[in-house]
Amino acid sequence: MIISENYYLTINIPETGSSKKVIKNFVNYYSGNKPRKLNGNIPTNLVQVTNNDTGAYVIANFFTQLVSVTAHDPEEITASNNFIHATMTSKISIDPSLRDTFNGYKSDDFNMYQAFKFSMKSFDENDAGANAKIIAGTSVNVDYSILNSSDTELSNAKISKTETLSEAKDSYMLMYPDSVYDYINSDTNGSITVKADISLTYGTAGIIDQFPERKDGDTKTGIGVNASSYVAYSQNNIENSSISASGDMPARRYYRKAMTVAQLNYNVAESTVLESKDSPFSQLGINAKDMTTEEMAITANAIYDLSALSRSTKDSGKKIQYTMRLYVKDNSGDYKQTNDISKYLSSFTLENATSSSGLNGKECVFTTDYNGEEQNTAVTKFTVKTGKAFEEQGLTYANYRVELTAVLLNDNNSVVNGTTSSDYVVYTNAKIETGFINS
Repeated sequence: MIISENYYLTINIPETGSSKKVIKNFVNYYSGNKPRKLNGNIPTNLVQVTNNDTGAYVIANFFTQLVSVTAHDPEEITASNNFIHATMTSKISIDPSLRDTFNGYKSDDFNMYQAFKFSMKSFDENDAGANAKIIAGTSVNVDYSILNSSDTELSNAKISKTETLSEAKDSYMLMYPDSVYDYINSDTNGSITVKADISLTYGTAGIIDQFPERKDGDTKTGIGVNASSYVAYSQNNIENSSISASGDMPARRYYRKAMTVAQLNYNVAESTVLESKDSPFSQLGINAKDMTTEEMAITANAIYDLSALSRSTKDSGKKIQYTMRLYVKDNSGDYKQTNDISKYLSSFTLENATSSSGLNGKECVFTTDYNGEEQNTAVTKFTVKTGKAFEEQGLTYANYRVELTAVLLNDNNSVVNGTTSSDYVVYTNAKIETGFINS
């Protein structure tokens, strides 16, 4: 049985004034009835045959690339070490056996461009990886250089570029802005190395958004970096060029420890009239000897400042959770957490919040709605036990620390990275004889 196939080849050659041309885009062809695309660029030469111009072309792998990627120390990203640094190289060589053929077919105004595609991948503690975007607001600096086949840097080929990303990107294209073919063709061995040193710098909010948190004992979590190199005869088509090669991803991964850019300030309210008749102002000193009741109310205001968070982080927040814990100062001067808050406080409230726990435990938890505000105010009121009822429980007159922790929660009631912040007030519960002692 004989099976026949028909192939239709369409070649697009741009019209220029030169007799030597290059197909700058692609070749469309049909295999069977299905359209196909042959990516790449094909040198062509117009040959005069009687009264007709015949287009002769060569299809070959003219160039090879060898790509390397190096990720530099340190791996831990902090507020002071707020950048990552990587070096990418691409050794571009023309096949010596095809060099004369290529030069014979290329156009007189022929250009060839090179670009790196820099990308990131995020890994968790189980070494599972997923592509990661380069976040908006990242400051990118690139220093380009070109080395000849003897690894000598060409002094006239150094170029630098700096920009701040206005939007998140799946990858970052680093294109050397000038044609590199003259460097290749003028090299004795027909080979050059394009080198790009890239630094990405982040603010504190950016660090939290970009880099995953690595906990103690974890050696896998972090961001890995990699790059591919592309060569094309047109700047517009470089990302789609088939003349490409990828480097091996370095083992180094960039990570952060627990960080926060949220700020909680918790202070006693000024000039706030209390329910207690013994003091017209909120105060932190309690003297059972001077009290006519065995309780004293204190008002303290918390301001939860989220202004330093990125917009995307704020948008992911749906609720604010406040958690109160109570600590007592012992004889060694250390603060120890109490196991039953209700022994020390008869009440603790947070205005316009929903409570999910009572006082009979180590902490009180409240939630409020979050609507994207940069500053959120929470008014807390708590009533301190003192005097006879306090003493009958065998409790200690001492300094007490009321600690308030605020976090932003997302749709799944999970804590949004970088939003945990705590502050506290200290009150003194004492019994002091303030009268004069007459001898």
